[in-house]
Amino acid sequence: MLEYLEWLDSRVFHVMYGWGLELEMLGSLSLWISRASAPLFALLYAFVVLYSWRRRKHLLAVVVVAPLAVLAVVYGVRVLCFRPRPFLAEHIEPLLSHGGDSSFPSKHAAAAMVIASVTTVLDGRWGLWAMAAAVLTGLSRVMVGVHYPLDVLAGFLVGPAAVYLLRRVLVGKDGEIS
Repeated sequence: MLEYLEWLDSRVFHVMYGWGLELEMLGSLSLWISRASAPLFALLYAFVVLYSWRRRKHLLAVVVVAPLAVLAVVYGVRVLCFRPRPFLAEHIEPLLSHGGDSSFPSKHAAAAMVIASVTTVLDGRWGLWAMAAAVLTGLSRVMVGVHYPLDVLAGFLVGPAAVYLLRRVLVGKDGEIS
């Protein structure tokens, strides 16, 4: 089963990476999204922290702790389960220069999704836009050749899981801080 998943992951990677190479406009857009997403999500996160500080103080602990928890999980998994980046394993030239650290799970996808998740908890409409931007971020990381699709999917799962668990533990069912 694991071999099949690795094979499928590689096949889907090659298709998406091929789109980034063959469709110049899509490749350029993916490169731009991949480069711009970190500062844009950092800016969104600053607004989210400020908003929760001023209007939703009972959620501030979740907003602050969730991204830290996600980064700890991502780095922990990367130490335990090293996976080479696709450009190293598949011997290709990525559209975005990148170091050779572990690919699994995607830190960009995890960070984008945890920020989108806390944004959704605070304001559903803004959260939907943030979720869409997080998905575009993850897709762009595959198209530029620095992540496999399963790296991104794993990153996507870590963010909402952390927000859900921390909200249950820190805030509780009734909305009061535990």
